[in-house]
Amino acid sequence: MDSGGSAYITDPSDHTVCKITPDGVAKVLAGPGTLAHFASPSNIAVDHAGNLYVVDERDLYKIAPTGRITSLELDPAIFAGPTVGLTTIEIVGDSIVASTGNAIVLLRHRAQ
Repeated sequence: MDSGGSAYITDPSDHTVCKITPDGVAKVLAGPGTLAHFASPSNIAVDHAGNLYVVDERDLYKIAPTGRITSLELDPAIFAGPTVGLTTIEIVGDSIVASTGNAIVLLRHRAQ
C-alpha cells in the first residue's frame, strides 16, 4: 500500500499491474490496453515517494506517480544464468533490496 491507502496488485497470467484506490476504483497501470506491457509481473513494492517497483521475470521497472515507466539497470553478473531472476523486492529506507531466490542483493539504484 502507498501512503494514500491505495493497494497495488499484479496478475502475471493477464500481464497487468493495477492500482486500487481506497474507494475501490481500479486502474490498470500496465498491461493490455496501455502503452506498457509486461511479460509476467510478479512482485511489487512502493517507496516513500509513491514510486512503484515491479519485478517482471529478470527485469525491474519503476512506475512513477505520474505514470512514467522506466527500466532499472541490474548487474548482469548477479542476474545471469538460465534460472536466475528476481523473486522478491522490498524497499528498505532509500534502498531497493531484491532476492534472486538464492541471494539477497542490495540494488545500487536509490528509491527516489
